[in-house]
Amino acid sequence: MATPTLRPAIIGKDGRTTAIEKTLQASPRVAEVVYLGDGKNPFSEEAQEEILAKAIKTRPDFVVIGPEEPLAAGIVDLLQNELHIPCVGPVRALAQLEASKAFTRTLLAEYGIPGNPEFRVFDRPEGIREYLGRLGSFVIKPDGLTGGKGVKISDAHLFSIDEALGYCREILSDRREKVVIEENRAEHGWYGVIFMRRSWASVPAC
Repeated sequence: MATPTLRPAIIGKDGRTTAIEKTLQASPRVAEVVYLGDGKNPFSEEAQEEILAKAIKTRPDFVVIGPEEPLAAGIVDLLQNELHIPCVGPVRALAQLEASKAFTRTLLAEYGIPGNPEFRVFDRPEGIREYLGRLGSFVIKPDGLTGGKGVKISDAHLFSIDEALGYCREILSDRREKVVIEENRAEHGWYGVIFMRRSWASVPAC
């Protein structure tokens, strides 16, 4: 049996990254999994320099990035361009697809890619009330990453136009972000599927 020689590294401290780490450790080709950092505060120069310093010291064969935030901050660009270390994860330009809902919606609309709901992007409150009233049933999303906690839906989280407008104002003022408002397609139905090895299970909408 060949001696394991690979030394991959991970960035992140969450359930996803833990699963990645355990999978890497289970490989007979992996000798050690290096930990470069939790990926928090990834846009700070200090946090990025700390990750680079650890990567220089440990020289992993490749790096797997778990959370979205370091990807959006361009950690892959730094590791690949400055240290020439291969990474599993998109560069900053491509990470926008996950990091910016406004970018992705606009991209789909520009190139006529199917599946896009009716939507508008706002950077100020003017016009929001009228648009909410026209849609009737809507979804409100902060443009950036919110850890899956920023999306609010009419008749589930927001029960009036005034309440929805207040949430939009909160996003625009407190977070200084754009807000994406789109039609609620829940009535069309959706489902998820969980795969585990050779088995799968459907997940009903909730």
